Amino acid sequence: MISDPLLQLVEICAADGRITPDEVARLRASVFRDGVVTRAEAEALFALNDRLGDDEFAWRQAFVTAIADHLIDGGSPRGHITREGASWLEAQITADGRVKPRTELELVLTALERAESAPEELASFARTLVSRAVLSKDACTSDDPERIPGQIRAAEAALIRRALQAGAASGGIWVTRAEAEWLFTLDEATIGHAHDPAWQDVFVKGLLNHLFAPAPDRLLDREEVIRRAVWLEQSPAPTPLGFWARAFAGGLRDYNGRLREADPAAMIADHYEARRHASIAAERFDLAEATYICARVRADGRRSPNEEALLAAIEEAKAAA
Repeated sequence: MISDPLLQLVEICAADGRITPDEVARLRASVFRDGVVTRAEAEALFALNDRLGDDEFAWRQAFVTAIADHLIDGGSPRGHITREGASWLEAQITADGRVKPRTELELVLTALERAESAPEELASFARTLVSRAVLSKDACTSDDPERIPGQIRAAEAALIRRALQAGAASGGIWVTRAEAEWLFTLDEATIGHAHDPAWQDVFVKGLLNHLFAPAPDRLLDREEVIRRAVWLEQSPAPTPLGFWARAFAGGLRDYNGRLREADPAAMIADHYEARRHASIAAERFDLAEATYICARVRADGRRSPNEEALLAAIEEAKAAA
């Protein structure tokens, strides 16, 4: 439930469609007074954001921080964005039929950067918003009046890089096949424009990452964290009698079998040895990867400068490996 003072403050801030730094400070004090941003407070902030412009820096900082805190720290366990939270966020952003790139796109990217895990749907939504910022004049984040839709300058290249490198997005800093497809699609949609060199750098390095970097270890997702927390809560407190009862449960044969189990140090060593082999295997440019790259480069019947640079970089990587 929203407090009356917060409701009144929201109405005051929205009255003229502008918000002052002093009003932002008062909103911060009201929303963060108990250290928790509730769902009702978050929805009130979205309602206010819909009635404001997209160029108030102090408001943008406060809005992004508050909603990201609600998504990441408001659930259980903390640090993870739930599927329900991701669906709610997308619904709030798309409710009015338009997306504010400086506040709402920044919010999605910041949430993915801060969270320990998030649903793939949210990462996909972020890529969609970045594509709109690149291809549409209305969703553009650039202040450059000479930039035209479809042209990727330094600011747009930075957004693309953030979407790829956000820690909770898809494969984290490893570029997944879905993200590789996105890079090719963006390249095809923007061919012929005078781009900043940063775009080719993001395109080539992103696809080299996909081809030659090993997939990351699977981080604990929200469901696994919950499962382990439940197990810890249900485990009985250790006692000497309980220890010996568990040690000899199943008789002497089971006890001897447990003694022969791999110790934690050996298991860790085996894990890192497997990761080392995975890294070596990833450095090889295999037939499946070659087939994929050939198919994507030929897909639209023309070869872009980015694709030419990618093919040259692949040859260099193969020679180095």
